Amino acid sequence: MERFQEAATEIPNLDAKVHLHALKSGLRPARRSDKPEPNKSDARPAKPTNNNLSNGSRDARKTFQPTLKFESYTQFNKDKSEIIKEILNSKLIKPPTKAGNYKDQKYVDRSKYCTFHQKHGHNTSDCVIANDLLEKLARQGHLDKYISGG
Repeated sequence: MERFQEAATEIPNLDAKVHLHALKSGLRPARRSDKPEPNKSDARPAKPTNNNLSNGSRDARKTFQPTLKFESYTQFNKDKSEIIKEILNSKLIKPPTKAGNYKDQKYVDRSKYCTFHQKHGHNTSDCVIANDLLEKLARQGHLDKYISGG
């Protein structure tokens, strides 16, 4: 923070909005390092170098798997994709803002389709985000008609 403030004070007529944006975008978890970082004469955050990235970071993004939020999940009396269709139609939930509008669709498995994301590549039953959303709604009592005995 001290280095950032020193660098910011060196910039004449620095707009407060630009200052705040640079501060926010430059915040990162503290790193332990024996060598001090060089002084920056401008307020722009440092660009990551290959040394800062883990090996295969592009591959890591492709294999990213979100983790489930709940330890146990409700068993529904109807297929999850049917429940999602119904709650989307009833306006209980909104589809993701970029639903169906993802790039690189030519390389996805067209035999799998997620009703929630409205795109191919994975099944609704395997969708961590959809499963977590359905569980949250079930725990709030919005999906009682889809729960056996409910």
